[in-house]
Amino acid sequence: MTTTDSVWPLQISCLYRVEALAKAWQATHVISLLDPDISEQAIPKLVAHVEAHHVIRIFDQERAEATHHFDAVISDVLNTLQAILESSENRLVIHCHAGVSRSTAIGYGALALIHGAGREDDAFNELLKITCKPWPNRRIVEVIDNALNRGGTMLAPLDAYREANPYRLDSYRRLNRKRGIVSKVQR
Repeated sequence: MTTTDSVWPLQISCLYRVEALAKAWQATHVISLLDPDISEQAIPKLVAHVEAHHVIRIFDQERAEATHHFDAVISDVLNTLQAILESSENRLVIHCHAGVSRSTAIGYGALALIHGAGREDDAFNELLKITCKPWPNRRIVEVIDNALNRGGTMLAPLDAYREANPYRLDSYRRLNRKRGIVSKVQR
């Protein structure tokens, strides 16, 4: 789910590949977006390889009534991103379980910070360059858009992308079932 040729100091990955990527790409920081009930043993052990490993426990959920806590969680993540992005020497890997939804939404947020207000299309296009077939969590993007006072401009390219790829989510659900990745929540 990742490439390593981005001009930005950012890579996006899945849980299975994050340790190898963080080592090979010489990441300085990793943000792990993991289900709250994941066992400690399943969390990648990266402390010896990176300056900071931030573990964020958040379900891949898009229903507003089930995501009231997202504002606080995403606010903390944005503060972390801003601190990491202050130095061009930092190299950030963001991952979730499949490397498709939560991590790409937060990656899009990082790129929106890098590109700046008014360049959300550029940020989304960069996301498409550094990921393979992303499906950013719309609710997370909505919370980021609100927190950054973007007035919905982060949602426009995401919604257009989703409209252009109407079968992608169902394809991912089938693939995840085959992989044994079954969500405990309804999106």
